[in-house]
Amino acid sequence: MTASHSGATAEHEPGRVTLALLSARVDVVGPSPMVQGVAALFPPPPPWLIEAPAGLRTTVTVERDADTHGRYHVRSGDDQWLLTSIGDAQASAEALVTTALAEQLRHRLLLIHAGAVSNQDACILFPGPSGSGKSTLVAALVASGMRCFGDDVVLYDRERQQCLPFVRSITLKAGSPTLLSQQWGQQIEEPAAARFGETPVTFLTPSADAWPAAPLPVRFVVVLERQRGVTAHLRQLSRIETLTLLLSQCFNHGTLGAAAVHAALDLLRGCACMALTYDDLGEAVRLVRRLS
Repeated sequence: MTASHSGATAEHEPGRVTLALLSARVDVVGPSPMVQGVAALFPPPPPWLIEAPAGLRTTVTVERDADTHGRYHVRSGDDQWLLTSIGDAQASAEALVTTALAEQLRHRLLLIHAGAVSNQDACILFPGPSGSGKSTLVAALVASGMRCFGDDVVLYDRERQQCLPFVRSITLKAGSPTLLSQQWGQQIEEPAAARFGETPVTFLTPSADAWPAAPLPVRFVVVLERQRGVTAHLRQLSRIETLTLLLSQCFNHGTLGAAAVHAALDLLRGCACMALTYDDLGEAVRLVRRLS
């Protein structure tokens, strides 16, 4: 797993890259080096995650300001941001691409604010709000050899009752690179770019073989609780409190309505629901790996 600066995509031409996930398509347009920098944050999905386009496409534009050196515009639809570094522009474009891909899939899949990994034949899902430690733990688990289903958005197929990965680089906020550096014994730089000029982030790109070869059912739903000074431990959660949390972290609960509730109930059927309380990242990794 490496910090991402450049890479390949499914379809590209000078000044334009088309990023694909299932039937969703997002075109990133702008000067070729800037476009390729954004595309590098979205590794090519496994072939089984590419379908025929659904027809709807979104365009995200990144470009230099014509009047002021060192200023960059990022646009999507009617929304526009003016950023003060190329890193900020690319990090902001990544967030817009992620949103656009998810938006195109919101009517057919449950979009869960969660991280997820797998080992062998089942997923471990970590639903939770921003700042709960999902990305840091997923990065550490993937580095330990588990498969990556995503660090912030996970797709759940209601018909097959299986999870699918949301393929993009793992996004780390300030402090997480230091924790991971201590865990791995190798230096990961703290964020140098900021989404929309506000949230500092850095990106780690899982290797091609870190993504799963097929969709998988969820067997464990684990809620993360970071607490200083504690020895890492797992405790059981009731299905009702897990369901409440899970629905609160569904991006498209409002769109799907009752179907989202039924999908969440299906997801939890046969799952073990628990909370992981921890301070030390290495201890948390060891406990999660024992689950699988």
